[in-house]
Amino acid sequence: MINLGGAHTITLQDLIGLLGEKLGRRPVLKKLPFQPGDVVATLADVGKAQDLLDYRPETILSRGLDKFIHWFRNRSGPLP
Repeated sequence: MINLGGAHTITLQDLIGLLGEKLGRRPVLKKLPFQPGDVVATLADVGKAQDLLDYRPETILSRGLDKFIHWFRNRSGPLP
């Protein structure tokens, strides 16, 4: 098993805000207490991928979201 990801963390609230900005929508949030299985923070350890696959993440999250949204819209039409 190989873990792929970036080496930087982002809060869920910041991610939701960034998605809202890129999609031109204001997210509607319903804040709830922590649920079973929720974690405070995650971070990908890409050491194995670097060693075996020469994996070197280069795309920052903001740019990656732009590319994904562009791909998704061209593949499936406008987002609902």
